[in-house]
Amino acid sequence: MLNKNIKKKKGFSLVETLIALLVFSFIIVMLMGSFSSLLKNYANVKKTQRGMESAQYVINMMAKTIRSSVFPSTPTSYTGATQITMFDNSRSLCVVYKYEAGILQVASGGAGTDIVTCIASPPTSFTSLTAPNELSSFSFSGVPTIGAAFGKISITADAYGGNAAKIQTTVSLRQ
Repeated sequence: MLNKNIKKKKGFSLVETLIALLVFSFIIVMLMGSFSSLLKNYANVKKTQRGMESAQYVINMMAKTIRSSVFPSTPTSYTGATQITMFDNSRSLCVVYKYEAGILQVASGGAGTDIVTCIASPPTSFTSLTAPNELSSFSFSGVPTIGAAFGKISITADAYGGNAAKIQTTVSLRQ
């Protein structure tokens, strides 16, 4: 009587259970790999977005300053330069922007001076405008002075995240 009850009970064998666990484990591993890849891509996109927003903010701020500034007669070209010195007429301040070791920095001071004094003794107390490695490259180019007053300066930045994104603007001087 005991043997009849055992044979009538239906269920999964050990082999069937092991195969089901193997298939389930394989599916879970594939889903975890996809989810991990998705999270990495999301983090890279957010890092790139933060870098682009920071670069855009800094470039806009610099463009506003450059637009109302006077530049020294030398150099006549800033092609590929990573530092630029100017006298901001709107605030009567000497302003120096420089890109060094992955950080964009600004120094300003010398209220009431002019471009000659600004070049002779530029401010040296720099403040960071970007976080380290937010920009993978930064440069100025263009001719700031044509004659004595007018010219153009281009600012180019590569915002870094998981991917580099180039941002560029050109500013016409309006003294």
